[in-house]
Amino acid sequence: TTASVSVRAKTLKVDNASSPLRGADVVLLATEGIKVESGSSILGSGALGREGETLRIGDASLVGSGNVVLLRVGSEKGGSVEVNGLDLSRSSKLSIGDSVTLQGTRVGLTSVGELSIASTARLKADVLEVSGGRVSMQLDGSVDPRTDAGLVLTRSTLDGLSGARSISLRSFTTLDVVGGGEYSFSGDLLLGAGQLRGYGQGGVPAALKAATLT
Repeated sequence: TTASVSVRAKTLKVDNASSPLRGADVVLLATEGIKVESGSSILGSGALGREGETLRIGDASLVGSGNVVLLRVGSEKGGSVEVNGLDLSRSSKLSIGDSVTLQGTRVGLTSVGELSIASTARLKADVLEVSGGRVSMQLDGSVDPRTDAGLVLTRSTLDGLSGARSISLRSFTTLDVVGGGEYSFSGDLLLGAGQLRGYGQGGVPAALKAATLT
């Protein structure tokens, strides 16, 4: 099923090192930023009795209405996001701090702008979905992403996603591979975008490896 969502909060902060936030479907939404402070935990637990709903955000006729930051942790399968009305000139940030734990059957991270994941954060999920207005995978740190790169996933950010059995990288416009080199995912990898592009390879092939690649 699909549910339309209106987002009013500009920013959200999670700071619960002493008491984990638990729920069958924990959904946090803001228009400009979400920050999960060091040591905080969000755990998908309990039963919904059904798959998570697909969240429909924004209106295609209203530019900017789909600019959101989303953090979702659930104990059930399903629970994707559909975004309309993006304005890629406006940025947002999702920040996951040191020793943060996000654990559930499904974890979803969405940001039109920046995604920051500390190296000590623990993301444990059967399915991890990362989505943005535009997604750029920076395989070579010496190649600067373009100014309109959108959500930039560096090698260290990709390393922070490696705890999931299946990873979905989804762009609402294009998915760009920046620079050459190879990156291997231990689990399954699903890529979704209107167009897959590459630049800055400089004669060095770009290669993505996974248990299964779709």
